[in-house]
Amino acid sequence: MTWVAGTSGGVGNTNSTNGASADFGVDNGNTITVDGGILAHTKGTNWVRIGNWGEGTLDIKDGKVFFPVGEVHVGTHGTAANGIIRIGDGTGAAGSAVMNLWATADGNWSGQTTALNLGKQQSATFYGSAGFITIESDGLLEGGAHTTTWDDTKKVWNYNQSVTRIGFYPSAVESVLLIKAGGRFNARGTVEMGSAGALNGMTSKGLLHLDGEGALMTMDFGELNIGRDGVGRMIIENSAQFIKSTNALDTTSGVIPKGFGNNLGRAATGAGTLTIRTNGKFIRDTGGNVGDFYIGANGQGTIYIETGGEFINRSTNWDWIAVAAGSVGKVYVSSGGLYSVTTGANIVVGRDAANATLAAASGLIEIDGGSLVSGGDVHIGQDGSGTLRLISGRAEMNKLSMGRGAGTSLVEVQSGRCSSRGTFSSRGTRATTPRTRVSARPPSTRAAAPSPPRTPSPSVWARTTPAP
Repeated sequence: MTWVAGTSGGVGNTNSTNGASADFGVDNGNTITVDGGILAHTKGTNWVRIGNWGEGTLDIKDGKVFFPVGEVHVGTHGTAANGIIRIGDGTGAAGSAVMNLWATADGNWSGQTTALNLGKQQSATFYGSAGFITIESDGLLEGGAHTTTWDDTKKVWNYNQSVTRIGFYPSAVESVLLIKAGGRFNARGTVEMGSAGALNGMTSKGLLHLDGEGALMTMDFGELNIGRDGVGRMIIENSAQFIKSTNALDTTSGVIPKGFGNNLGRAATGAGTLTIRTNGKFIRDTGGNVGDFYIGANGQGTIYIETGGEFINRSTNWDWIAVAAGSVGKVYVSSGGLYSVTTGANIVVGRDAANATLAAASGLIEIDGGSLVSGGDVHIGQDGSGTLRLISGRAEMNKLSMGRGAGTSLVEVQSGRCSSRGTFSSRGTRATTPRTRVSARPPSTRAAAPSPPRTPSPSVWARTTPAP
């Protein structure tokens, strides 16, 4: 059993002035290996640095590591100071290799919030590092928890979150958190990919990758930001699953905190992509505090739902595709992909109008062989610009509306089936009422029909623009 109490130096560790540090870490090409034992840091606000001035590695083959500290940096000072953590070796039982950020060595909650930063920088002088975490089939990463405090001045409860940042600061190299088949990451706070904006011609880059049967990530608190201020990617494939559940009752405050948002392209400089394929699933589970999803919140957000992939909303929280002025949001559903809303939650495409400096929010849903199946309403063009394009496949919803406010909207059906169980509505004067075009499909080949072949049905599109 190994205990680390924030002693000076750590394992080949140095601080920001290249001297001894009270923080613990591994540096200069060294590796810490945990194989059957326990490595534990005392609770506190100290930092752990995996890769500080030079590359450092933490290899947890089997056993447990507890880091209830202020921050864990994976890659810290410059391009030569990358950090590597491997949780599991792929040979043990599920959960036999653990890195735990929320508990002390006795397994109890520490009461300490912890930031896990992949690709940190110490100052504007030392930047460009990247961090890499791999969770193998026998690996488990337990994220830091939140704390609750009372603000007696404002008479409100404050929820102080732990956060995982994948690609914290600008770097030419993309930081990666990879969850392999059977591996698991339980996040209890905000998770970000591409956290910071540009510096010295570079931007932050982060990838969260779930790959393989049994690969699982859960969230029960905090925001999901894919491309916060930088460039973020999330890939879910080969039967892996991501599940975000509704906020539970907070035992300190005695209330259920409001849901935190989920964003692709959170800031104007943010660009986020989510790719779901080959039986991968992105699930927002039941409840009303899972958080709305903003696809292109202020920046650019794109979702690709490809063969066998499923984007599922079981909550009552809405989806917004292109939100603020200047934003661009797009959802592509290709053959075998499914965009599913099982409740009455709505989808809004193109929310905000243009302002003095930015164009109207521009949103798109394009279905090419896949399916959009929603129990709620779909609004195309609220005050922004919205398009629903059905190339082939199906689009089913409760109600379909176009141009709810001052927005422009386009619904184009080239082939396939577009249906609503309720009403279809659009706004505008006679000069701007929707136009429809019907083009013939190929003649029927049905035999024994004495009458000429039928030629109805086909491609239908409608457009609305705001009334003058």
